[in-house]
Amino acid sequence: MKKQTTNLNKLQSLASQGDARSQYGLGLKYCIGDEIPTNFEKAEKWYRKAAEQGYAPAQFNLGSMYDFDIDVPRDGQEAVKWYKKAAELNYPSAQYYLALKYDNGEDVPIDYGEAAKWYRKAAEHDYRSAQYRLGVMCSIGEGVPKNIKEAVKWFTKASELGVGNSDAQYRLGLIYSIGDEGVLKDLSKAKYWINKSYENPNAKTTTVELAEKIWNQLKLWKY
Repeated sequence: MKKQTTNLNKLQSLASQGDARSQYGLGLKYCIGDEIPTNFEKAEKWYRKAAEQGYAPAQFNLGSMYDFDIDVPRDGQEAVKWYKKAAELNYPSAQYYLALKYDNGEDVPIDYGEAAKWYRKAAEHDYRSAQYRLGVMCSIGEGVPKNIKEAVKWFTKASELGVGNSDAQYRLGLIYSIGDEGVLKDLSKAKYWINKSYENPNAKTTTVELAEKIWNQLKLWKY
């Protein structure tokens, strides 16, 4: 307990001296109530101090507070502003959430080209959800030229990382079940990925139902 108190005091001291990383760390402690009572007002204060020094994690968290109305009035423009600053510093979470803004037209005009650009940057940092969304854009030609091989590449990455993205696994299985634009039909691969999607512990109910439907329609258990 004494050691924790000493560490907290040191963090507070460094934050007060202007150390951006410590300011972010202190903001995080106030945000989640680690060693000190939760206080979102103080979390915002310290995130902002670090963010204004160009510390990307703090910029992202500050943007999230404005985006999701975490004890500050929701302000989409502030959220986009801080996401963009962190995204330009190659912070993958900010790149992904900025891409979502452009993809959905939330707080900014819809711009699929910008969405694809930021999804790609996050995807290249192994951000699984961004890999999936980029795969979708490649598969339908939204924001980028349609390219099924490129879609397969990103769906595969999203499918293999950790337990995998169940929607990416389903779409990958679907592509292999029919073959498309230079991707050969391969029912054994279709079986593998549809089954992975179905058994994925994080799969949404609708994805599980779609996977089960295609499994039965194509009788994939045969392959």
